[in-house]
Amino acid sequence: MWWLAVPVAIGVAAYIIDELTDEAGAERDRWESKRKEVEHDLEWHKENIKRHLDEAKNTYDFHQLVNMHYSSVKVADEAYKLLTDARVTLKAIGKAIGAAKKERDVLKEKRKKSKSKKEREEFTKEIESLINLRKQLFSQKEEIEEQKSEFYIRVKSLNAQTRELKCLIRDTTGYKGEEWYECLEQRKMSRY
Repeated sequence: MWWLAVPVAIGVAAYIIDELTDEAGAERDRWESKRKEVEHDLEWHKENIKRHLDEAKNTYDFHQLVNMHYSSVKVADEAYKLLTDARVTLKAIGKAIGAAKKERDVLKEKRKKSKSKKEREEFTKEIESLINLRKQLFSQKEEIEEQKSEFYIRVKSLNAQTRELKCLIRDTTGYKGEEWYECLEQRKMSRY
């Protein structure tokens, strides 16, 4: 199971893992499988925009720049969808951590009240399984939060360069650029 490698996920711990998988399994899979690809696209677009901005600021081909802008916007949109997947995943992990704590506390109370040695040993095993589960979930949550934070910084950087590119198109490609810019701004305003 991709969430974690709990050596002995029994009882409530196994149930919590199943709930976590049901709640955010697809989002976590998408986050893991697409993040590197989109990071690569973010970097490529960032470098490509930078190169074009630096090379010939006043002699750009209008269509090439508009295509570059459109492509950058599409990559940023995909990146924001992945960030949503990361948030869903983090929320589900948080819920699983809380559920594991709650169940651990319930089992500790049951173990205290139990008169049977065998039953206390079973409670202890399940409590240990929940403790291991929580440790692994906290570790995964921290890792995803760090990845998400770094990814967000890259997306914001691309967006800043895309805004710069949009203004460059307006300012350096004559009437076509000004008209294109105005159409973009009108579409943006109509969404609000």
